[in-house]
Amino acid sequence: MVLRLILTQIFFSCGKILLKWCIYLKKSKNNDILKKRWKTMDFVIKENVFLADLEKIFEENQERNVFDKTCLIDDSFLKFVCLFNNIPVGYIAIYPYSNFMEKEGIAAKFEVEKNAVYIWHFAVKKAFEGKGVASLLMEYTVKKFAGRPVYSVMEEMNTPAILIHSRVGFKPFAKFKKRYHDTPVNLLLMKKTK
Repeated sequence: MVLRLILTQIFFSCGKILLKWCIYLKKSKNNDILKKRWKTMDFVIKENVFLADLEKIFEENQERNVFDKTCLIDDSFLKFVCLFNNIPVGYIAIYPYSNFMEKEGIAAKFEVEKNAVYIWHFAVKKAFEGKGVASLLMEYTVKKFAGRPVYSVMEEMNTPAILIHSRVGFKPFAKFKKRYHDTPVNLLLMKKTK
C-alpha cells in the first residue's frame, strides 16, 4: 500500500512536469508554425482546379488591366491555382504553345522559340496581395517549364508586375503597342530563359 502511494506520488509529480513540458512545447511549436505560416501562409499550388472560382478573382482584378478571360474558359491554357486552406487566392494562366503572339493578336517583329511558353496573365485576391502569392506562382511556372523559354507581356508602366517578373529572372525582350478596348497601350514583353 505504501509502495503504491509512493508510486502514485512519483507518477503524479512526473505527470505534472511532463504536462507542463508538453504545453510549453506545444506553445513554442504553434508560435513557430504561426511565424512560418505568416511568411509562407501554407500556400499550395495545384493545376487546373477550382476553375469556377478563378472568374471571381479575375473580376476582382478587372480594374487592374486584366483584359481577357479567354484563358479561364479555353482548355488549351493551364491554370496554376494558389490555394490557402483549400480556397483559391490567386492563379496564373499559362499558354504552353509558341504561337502565343498570334493568339494574343500581336504582330511580332521578332521570332519566338518553338518550345516557348507564355504567361497569359496572373491575378491575386486583394486580401492576399503582398503575401508572396504572385511570386510563388511565377516561381512555380518557371520551375515547371525549366529549360523552356517563358514569355510574359505586361503594360510598360505596370511596375509591380515588372518587379515580380524580374525577381524570378525575367528580362525585357521587346516593346510594342496594342489596342485594348480602342485604347492604345504600350506593352513590354519579358523573357525568362533557362
